[in-house]
Amino acid sequence: MRSPSPDTGRHPGFTLLELLVVVAIIALLTSILLPALQGARDQSQQLLCNTNLKSMGEASYFYAEANHDYIIRGEADRERVHFAMSLLKGLTYDGSIYELWNRWHQQDIIAACRSIRQLQCPRFPDPEQPLDYVVSAFPLPYTQNNIDRDDFGPPGDDPHGEAQNQFDRVVFFRSTTLDRVNPGRVVYLTEAHAKIWTNNVGLHDIFAASQLPFGVYPRTSNDRRHPGGINALFFDGHAETMPFHQMDAGWPKPIGIRLQWFTVMPDDYEEPGG
Repeated sequence: MRSPSPDTGRHPGFTLLELLVVVAIIALLTSILLPALQGARDQSQQLLCNTNLKSMGEASYFYAEANHDYIIRGEADRERVHFAMSLLKGLTYDGSIYELWNRWHQQDIIAACRSIRQLQCPRFPDPEQPLDYVVSAFPLPYTQNNIDRDDFGPPGDDPHGEAQNQFDRVVFFRSTTLDRVNPGRVVYLTEAHAKIWTNNVGLHDIFAASQLPFGVYPRTSNDRRHPGGINALFFDGHAETMPFHQMDAGWPKPIGIRLQWFTVMPDDYEEPGG
């Protein structure tokens, strides 16, 4: 900077070079700080997603306490139930839930789900999706019928399987069924695939290896919206972020390895073709 003017004693303005140096310093600091700020934002959204899952776990157990220890997994048109109904009942939904679910006319349950903040992941790519999570409807154990029918081949990107009704599923589930497994190692809820139709919450249950993140018909998220992997709620009530290949080892790993966080194999389990 120049010396003060002898006439006025005031400093003259900054030179162009000085201004350029200041701008360069600001740009450098911004380039250093922005990734850190973005990382902090990502982690806070991941924490919020896990908090949502814990709230849903509490809601499901509130429902179970009032319904003979039964938890809703999956959906069943005939019984007019959907797992989101049990969550709504415990998440401050103030309307009647008993007639919400109709597989062919889903406007009511879609509107109800959209009204509940905990059912929306803060990083989900589609704001129109009413329900950002899927429920595990895997039977315990995974039956030989399911093993024979499960298309667990190379990964694809079509989330809409054509043969979903071929599989055994668990719609109503009693906690005593967990006697064979550790509840802290069995997933109850996890994040939904980005391509699940926004107008069909009937696709929000998973019951086959082909619907896992690296399956042929994924219903489970694989778009890496959170740093570190995918969030999941376990039957003991805790939620955590699992690396994608921890949750689903992917093809060509054996189906028993791929389903290790969702069910157990039958005692006479055999890999298809082996």
